[in-house]
Amino acid sequence: MRINKKSAGVVASAAVLGMTLAGCGGGSGGDSGEGGSGAEGDASQVEVFTWWAAGSEKAGLDALVGVFQEQHPDTEFVNGAVAGGAGSAAKDLLQTRLQAQDPPDTFQAHAGAELQDYIDAAQIEDVSGLYDEFGLRDVFPADLVERLSTEDGAIYSIPSNIHRANVMWANPTVLEDAGLDPSAEYADLDAFIADLETLQEEGVTPISVATTWTQVHLLETVLLADLGPEAYSGLWDGSTDWTSEEVTGALEDFETIMSFTNEDRDGLDWPEATQQVIDGTAAFNIMGDWAVAAFEEQDKELGTDFVA
Repeated sequence: MRINKKSAGVVASAAVLGMTLAGCGGGSGGDSGEGGSGAEGDASQVEVFTWWAAGSEKAGLDALVGVFQEQHPDTEFVNGAVAGGAGSAAKDLLQTRLQAQDPPDTFQAHAGAELQDYIDAAQIEDVSGLYDEFGLRDVFPADLVERLSTEDGAIYSIPSNIHRANVMWANPTVLEDAGLDPSAEYADLDAFIADLETLQEEGVTPISVATTWTQVHLLETVLLADLGPEAYSGLWDGSTDWTSEEVTGALEDFETIMSFTNEDRDGLDWPEATQQVIDGTAAFNIMGDWAVAAFEEQDKELGTDFVA
């Protein structure tokens, strides 16, 4: 099931994940040397603080660690991952450590405006010199580098991955059993909601969702779909009125869609909500493209066992 091509641009959304160098206190030792992938000049250890602590997220971190250990065999990788709350537990502990002048060497954050508080508090370092040293401006898209840069040209993070946030995952068997076509396209949310009603009548969860942040994530996608990209962006720069009829209509659509979700949502995190689609107890789930790993690690094949 897909939004039709006319609407494809409406639901395009990306989240950039960055690694930032903490700079408000002593690190875990040593000069990082003059660059390159060799171990010469490496610190004795480096602590990387993330919330990639379980499941497919940990698998992604493990892959990065494998590359790091090949390139820097004499440097110990200290995994500072903290589980819970889609990063909320990690952020709370990170703030405590920063206030205590005990920062990790680098930590995970969503790059861009989310870093501003750390910048204002002088808790992270300008890493734009590394962009020059390693030629990163030549390999990252220019508009991404511009988005990461502050007004004075400083850059405080280096992307470790880039995600599309608003992918709709579906179990084709569940859809077919309800008489729905997994390859069909939706012209608008009204058509999507009509299929949710059909699925509910069939006794399955029409769309799964998890704890609060995943519900906000769903809300963002509904706003994008109803408002379009320009008006959606306007919500954040003031050019779109939050009290307008269009926004009210989108919020009403969100309320309607939430009525078709699983009742245990508040006690789940995103992997459990995705698992409901994998298991066939739910038809749809809206989650970022990182969720594909959850399907693949269970040997599910795109186009056969699941669609997106």
